[in-house]
Amino acid sequence: MNKKQKNILVLILLLVFIIGLIIFFKEYSPEQIVENLGVNNSFILTFLLAAFAGISSLTVIALIATTTTLIGGGIDPLIVSLIAGIGLVISDAFIYYIGFKGREVLENYEKTKNKFHIYINKFSSWLSQKSVIVINFVIIIYFGLTPLPNELLMVILGISKTSFKTIIPGMIIGNMLFVLLLSLGLFQTLSFLF
Repeated sequence: MNKKQKNILVLILLLVFIIGLIIFFKEYSPEQIVENLGVNNSFILTFLLAAFAGISSLTVIALIATTTTLIGGGIDPLIVSLIAGIGLVISDAFIYYIGFKGREVLENYEKTKNKFHIYINKFSSWLSQKSVIVINFVIIIYFGLTPLPNELLMVILGISKTSFKTIIPGMIIGNMLFVLLLSLGLFQTLSFLF
């Protein structure tokens, strides 16, 4: 199978998945889904989806679709967002660890050694001059209000060996804000349209 055929197959599978979701949500309302799933199981599902959301973009889409459905089903948006935010910290922690350990690999790679040291040392120096509050504020803004992937900032923070303990509050609040704004916004948009 050549590359073009693979791309067409992926597109067809994606369209089938989207059509299946549309049919599913036409058949079952968010209230019915929450009623059948149960509130406690909804929280567990949200947490597990969020914990694995860092694996690919499709899992983030599934997380947002799930949180939007749960909010539409009557579950408190703040609790859903908090649980999702904590779950996302787990996947972000994995990416941070890759950056943290990746620094050693990059330092040993001769072609990037000079450029790598210059950029990382500049960033680490800039970062060390900032207070924990400023660093967490930047994380909250980056995670919660930009469409950029969390992985980018987490790898950079890991490579610069920023203390993980100090960035956890910003990660939780930023991820919570991201889920809350996107899920509520999507729910309100869908409510308006349908």
